[in-house]
Amino acid sequence: MAAIREKHPSNVPGPYYVEDGCCTACGVPEHFAAGVGVRGAEARRLWTELFAAYAGKHPELANEIDLMQRRELPAGWDNDLPVFPDDQKGLAGREASGKVLNVLAQNIPWLLGRLSGSRTFEQNHLEIQGCGRFPG
Repeated sequence: MAAIREKHPSNVPGPYYVEDGCCTACGVPEHFAAGVGVRGAEARRLWTELFAAYAGKHPELANEIDLMQRRELPAGWDNDLPVFPDDQKGLAGREASGKVLNVLAQNIPWLLGRLSGSRTFEQNHLEIQGCGRFPG
Protein backbone atom coordinates (compact mmCIF):
# COMPACT_ATOMS: atom_id res chain seq x y z
CA MET A 1 0.00 0.00 0.00
CA ALA A 2 2.92 2.36 0.66
CA ALA A 3 3.90 2.23 -3.02
CA ILE A 4 0.33 3.01 -4.06
CA ARG A 5 0.12 5.89 -1.58
CA GLU A 6 3.37 7.34 -2.97
CA LYS A 7 2.18 7.05 -6.54
CA HIS A 8 -1.38 8.33 -5.87
CA PRO A 9 -1.35 10.21 -2.53
CA SER A 10 -4.54 12.24 -3.04
CA ASN A 11 -6.69 9.33 -4.24
CA VAL A 12 -6.29 6.90 -1.35
CA PRO A 13 -9.27 7.36 1.01
CA GLY A 14 -8.63 4.34 3.25
CA PRO A 15 -5.97 1.84 4.22
CA TYR A 16 -7.07 -0.83 1.71
CA TYR A 17 -8.25 1.25 -1.19
CA VAL A 18 -6.78 0.43 -4.61
CA GLU A 19 -7.55 2.82 -7.42
CA ASP A 20 -8.96 1.33 -10.63
CA GLY A 21 -6.15 0.52 -13.02
CA CYS A 22 -3.48 0.93 -10.36
CA CYS A 23 -2.60 -2.75 -10.14
CA THR A 24 -2.01 -2.85 -13.87
CA ALA A 25 0.10 0.30 -13.76
CA CYS A 26 2.18 -1.10 -10.85
CA GLY A 27 2.79 -4.42 -12.63
CA VAL A 28 0.90 -6.63 -10.17
CA PRO A 29 -0.60 -8.99 -12.81
CA GLU A 30 2.80 -9.51 -14.41
CA HIS A 31 4.45 -10.08 -11.03
CA PHE A 32 1.76 -12.61 -10.10
CA ALA A 33 2.02 -14.43 -13.43
CA ALA A 34 5.81 -14.63 -13.20
CA GLY A 35 5.72 -16.08 -9.67
CA VAL A 36 2.62 -17.92 -8.54
CA GLY A 37 1.33 -18.32 -12.10
CA VAL A 38 4.46 -20.11 -13.33
CA ARG A 39 4.75 -22.29 -10.21
CA GLY A 40 1.05 -23.14 -10.36
CA ALA A 41 1.18 -24.05 -14.05
CA GLU A 42 4.15 -26.35 -13.43
CA ALA A 43 2.49 -27.97 -10.42
CA ARG A 44 -0.69 -28.51 -12.45
CA ARG A 45 1.29 -30.04 -15.33
CA LEU A 46 3.05 -32.46 -12.96
CA TRP A 47 -0.24 -33.37 -11.24
CA THR A 48 -1.91 -34.04 -14.59
CA GLU A 49 0.92 -36.37 -15.65
CA LEU A 50 0.94 -38.18 -12.31
CA PHE A 51 -2.82 -38.57 -12.29
CA ALA A 52 -2.84 -39.88 -15.88
CA ALA A 53 -0.32 -42.57 -14.88
CA TYR A 54 -2.42 -43.43 -11.81
CA ALA A 55 -5.58 -43.59 -13.93
CA GLY A 56 -3.85 -46.04 -16.27
CA LYS A 57 -3.16 -48.39 -13.36
CA HIS A 58 -6.33 -47.78 -11.31
CA PRO A 59 -9.12 -46.53 -13.59
CA GLU A 60 -11.99 -47.12 -11.14
CA LEU A 61 -10.28 -45.26 -8.31
CA ALA A 62 -9.20 -42.47 -10.66
CA ASN A 63 -12.81 -42.08 -11.76
CA GLU A 64 -13.84 -41.67 -8.10
CA ILE A 65 -11.20 -38.95 -7.63
CA ASP A 66 -12.37 -37.25 -10.80
CA LEU A 67 -15.99 -37.31 -9.60
CA MET A 68 -14.96 -35.87 -6.22
CA GLN A 69 -13.00 -33.06 -7.86
CA ARG A 70 -15.99 -32.17 -10.03
CA ARG A 71 -18.32 -32.48 -7.00
CA GLU A 72 -20.42 -35.10 -8.74
CA LEU A 73 -21.95 -38.28 -7.39
CA PRO A 74 -21.41 -41.72 -8.92
CA ALA A 75 -24.11 -43.34 -11.02
CA GLY A 76 -26.54 -45.19 -8.79
CA TRP A 77 -25.71 -43.16 -5.69
CA ASP A 78 -29.39 -43.24 -4.72
CA ASN A 79 -29.99 -46.95 -5.35
CA ASP A 80 -31.78 -48.83 -2.58
CA LEU A 81 -32.57 -45.82 -0.41
CA PRO A 82 -34.98 -46.89 2.32
CA VAL A 83 -38.59 -45.80 2.34
CA PHE A 84 -40.15 -45.27 5.73
CA PRO A 85 -43.87 -46.03 5.99
CA ASP A 86 -46.24 -43.89 8.02
CA ASP A 87 -46.13 -45.01 11.61
CA GLN A 88 -48.05 -43.69 14.62
CA LYS A 89 -45.06 -44.22 16.88
CA GLY A 90 -42.67 -42.81 14.32
CA LEU A 91 -38.99 -43.36 13.74
CA ALA A 92 -36.40 -41.11 15.35
CA GLY A 93 -34.72 -38.85 12.83
CA ARG A 94 -31.23 -39.97 13.87
CA GLU A 95 -32.24 -43.62 13.41
CA ALA A 96 -33.69 -42.95 9.96
CA SER A 97 -30.58 -40.92 9.13
CA GLY A 98 -28.37 -43.85 10.14
CA LYS A 99 -30.26 -46.20 7.83
CA VAL A 100 -29.97 -43.75 4.92
CA LEU A 101 -26.28 -43.08 5.58
CA ASN A 102 -25.50 -46.80 5.53
CA VAL A 103 -27.07 -47.15 2.08
CA LEU A 104 -25.36 -44.00 0.79
CA ALA A 105 -21.99 -45.16 2.14
CA GLN A 106 -22.29 -48.33 0.06
CA ASN A 107 -23.03 -46.27 -3.06
CA ILE A 108 -20.62 -43.35 -2.47
CA PRO A 109 -17.21 -44.76 -1.45
CA TRP A 110 -15.81 -41.39 -0.35
CA LEU A 111 -18.74 -40.46 1.88
CA LEU A 112 -17.78 -39.00 5.25
CA GLY A 113 -20.20 -38.61 8.10
CA ARG A 114 -20.22 -36.93 11.45
CA LEU A 115 -22.00 -37.63 14.69
CA SER A 116 -23.51 -34.85 16.74
CA GLY A 117 -23.82 -35.88 20.34
CA SER A 118 -22.64 -38.84 22.35
CA ARG A 119 -25.91 -40.83 22.38
CA THR A 120 -26.37 -40.97 18.61
CA PHE A 121 -23.46 -43.26 17.76
CA GLU A 122 -25.37 -46.51 18.15
CA GLN A 123 -28.19 -45.21 15.98
CA ASN A 124 -26.31 -43.80 13.02
CA HIS A 125 -22.86 -45.36 12.77
CA LEU A 126 -21.86 -46.94 9.48
CA GLU A 127 -22.21 -50.69 9.57
CA ILE A 128 -20.62 -51.65 6.26
CA GLN A 129 -17.33 -53.50 6.27
CA GLY A 130 -14.21 -51.40 5.86
CA CYS A 131 -15.61 -48.21 7.37
CA GLY A 132 -13.16 -46.53 9.67
CA ARG A 133 -13.95 -44.73 12.89
CA PHE A 134 -12.11 -41.59 13.77
CA PRO A 135 -12.06 -40.22 17.31
CA GLY A 136 -13.25 -36.69 17.60
